[in-house]
Amino acid sequence: MRRNDNELLDSPAEVPLPVVSQAATPRAGSWRAPVPEWPLIGCGEFVWCSVFGETLLDGNATLVLRVADWPEDAALLELARFTQVGESTFFLLGEAGLEVRWFSHKQEVPLCGHGALALASVLAPSFDDVDEVEVVNLKGRLALRARAQGPELLLARTPLRELPRTSIDVGIEVEALFDAGRDYLGVVSDVDALARYRPDPLNLAALDKIGCILTAPDGPDGVAFRFFAPRVGILEDRASGSTLPALMEFWRRSKGDSLRFRQCSGASVMLHGAMQGDRVRVSGKVIQVARGTLLRELGTRS
Repeated sequence: MRRNDNELLDSPAEVPLPVVSQAATPRAGSWRAPVPEWPLIGCGEFVWCSVFGETLLDGNATLVLRVADWPEDAALLELARFTQVGESTFFLLGEAGLEVRWFSHKQEVPLCGHGALALASVLAPSFDDVDEVEVVNLKGRLALRARAQGPELLLARTPLRELPRTSIDVGIEVEALFDAGRDYLGVVSDVDALARYRPDPLNLAALDKIGCILTAPDGPDGVAFRFFAPRVGILEDRASGSTLPALMEFWRRSKGDSLRFRQCSGASVMLHGAMQGDRVRVSGKVIQVARGTLLRELGTRS
């Protein structure tokens, strides 16, 4: 299995899934799916979800598909292109635990927040005896939780390194600029300027990072932002949970450790972020739209 462009991981074979004891003490990371009588998504089955939107059409769509083992990357990419959603979510329940990968219509992406939250929603009914489930191929970076109020993600905090404001040109003046690891983070003067911004796809695709987050204050207690990632085939993302660690790292200094985020992507998209030790808790609305089964194996050429 390929986690990113520079690292190869062996994919464990799937093993029989043992019964989960409902009386077990809550714990982290040792989760296994329940026996087949419980209606957990089966291999080759998918759930279509809308994530972070106030309504079905506002949310960011993803297809959550369980695989029995990891096929060739080309097969995953082919299905991701066919679904025509921003990113498709593929997961495997193997001997080592839960593994997850995401593909846009262009390539594999290292982390997809709305896809991860959709997966947490799909698997949530089987989380009764554990506090959280770590994604083993993103160890230390991503865990899933199920709470009465809805699914949650636990993402690793993102350190920020301040850069000269003119280090990159994204077509809008920024008051501060940061290296946020995977992305750049630019702070804009106000929410109106953020809303008026018109991205230049070629300019943004030339950046040496996957994406660019632009953000501005949104009233006394809120934060507005937009996220652009044309390098992976997404000019502007509709709803971007994976950006919240960087956004929380900046805004917590002036607005506190629990914040409401409005993504100004042309839809009604709301996210919530909160600091939790060395991690960031991300939550939002997930609407499960449809469930189905693939009628052909991934990679079939007929």
